[in-house]
Amino acid sequence: MPITANSLYRDSFNFMRNQLVSISILSLLIAFISIILAQAFSPEITVQDLTNLEANMAGGANPDLVQQQSNQLLGKLVPPLLISIVTTALFAGSLLSLIQLTSQGHRVSALRALGASAPMLPRLLLLFTLSILLAVIGAMLFFIPGVIIAILLSMAPIVLMVEKNDIFAAFKQSYKLVISNLGLILPILLFWAAAKLFIFFIALKVGALSTAVTVTVMAALSNLVTAFVLVYLFRLYTQLRK
Repeated sequence: MPITANSLYRDSFNFMRNQLVSISILSLLIAFISIILAQAFSPEITVQDLTNLEANMAGGANPDLVQQQSNQLLGKLVPPLLISIVTTALFAGSLLSLIQLTSQGHRVSALRALGASAPMLPRLLLLFTLSILLAVIGAMLFFIPGVIIAILLSMAPIVLMVEKNDIFAAFKQSYKLVISNLGLILPILLFWAAAKLFIFFIALKVGALSTAVTVTVMAALSNLVTAFVLVYLFRLYTQLRK
């Protein structure tokens, strides 16, 4: 029987509904960790930083000054990027562990899923670091290559968690899977991007009124969207393996 998007959406929705408590707790927990790390290690990037750099570049300021401001801004961007990689790997590993254990008939809590992902966390961290680096390099060329690379590597975390193979083998298998199943994978990735963008704009709207609780809830909602996409891709992968 052919694999259809409707069946994958239905299976993913049913799984999310049945495991909603565990997935919601996991989403909130990772959101909380992300915000704590950001407050502790991530310097604030202000509009003034961007305005000063743009003004100096446009006004022909001393190249050394422009370079210094660029380096300072880059230095402020590195910590949030590293935090994003860590929390993304932690959430993806925990959620995929939850899916695997649940599929085997185990009752799994959010904390158990988090602990079960620990052995794979170093490889996931390296995988997401390389994926983001490749996507950024591609985006620096003409933007579109970065998007294409991100799409082609979208199945790599699932392949790595299930097969427990090396990172480059996961990249290669992800590329083959995405190319041969683009009609099933591209729509869910577009949904993920649109939903994350919508949540981002909502967060900007409530930014002036935001509290730690509001920020945590918005981050948790973003994690729930990612959870649905990961469940969908995992269901697709397991069916393709059959």
